[in-house]
Amino acid sequence: MTTPLSLYYFGRFSVIAPLANLLVLPFIPLAMLIGFVNVIIGMVILPAGQIFGWISWIVLKYIIAVLQILSSWNLASVETPKISGVGIVIFYAVIVIFIFRKRKILNIEY
Repeated sequence: MTTPLSLYYFGRFSVIAPLANLLVLPFIPLAMLIGFVNVIIGMVILPAGQIFGWISWIVLKYIIAVLQILSSWNLASVETPKISGVGIVIFYAVIVIFIFRKRKILNIEY
């Protein structure tokens, strides 16, 4: 869903984004939860918060390492012409149409 915005603002298409999302996305909620718990523990018992912070660091280090490795690959992203505001509207309209057609074909109701 962010592809049209990336094309508009940066003029780049990320080829590696689907793989990056598969490897990193499951760890984002975990990093947020551990970070939240870390803050609470650190507010109550500072040394325990500092120790618990190492768990946050391990999860975040994994996320950063995966993204650094993938972004270093040749053709991780390719330069494209920037799209206009009208192009963004068309792009999102196509996405919405695709979603509704897919939902209709699968007979999914919300």
